[in-house]
Amino acid sequence: MANQIFFVVGHSGWGKSRTLKALTLGNHHARWLSIGARRFSVRRASNDREPERWAEMIAQLEPSECSHLILALCPAAADVAQLIRLRARYELYFWVMRRSYGDNRTVADDEIRLLRALGTVEVFAPRQEQGIRAAAFERFIAIHP
Repeated sequence: MANQIFFVVGHSGWGKSRTLKALTLGNHHARWLSIGARRFSVRRASNDREPERWAEMIAQLEPSECSHLILALCPAAADVAQLIRLRARYELYFWVMRRSYGDNRTVADDEIRLLRALGTVEVFAPRQEQGIRAAAFERFIAIHP
């Protein structure tokens, strides 16, 4: 089985953490989640909220210790070189929340193009509440074994 990282992608305040909380059935302390035969480490710290902590975590990731992860990512704050280094060790999957939940802001087309150059991308366009977002994200994970 390939080493994989699945990212919930959106800008600051768009509900990445709430989506992950809903994915773990409302438990914001859950650090592990099973989807199918895979067990994922769930890390909610995003690169836009805690950039230093996020960068340290990314640098320390080792597939032999953790082969499947779920992470939050803000494309505007993404360090492309860091993601390229990560891609050498993991297959990268980006589930993009295209629209802000609360207003009309969107993830830019050039940000999505960059993510497509790094891995597999699915764009989730509707403005939906966290439970629906979490179910759609889980389906995205499930179809990429």
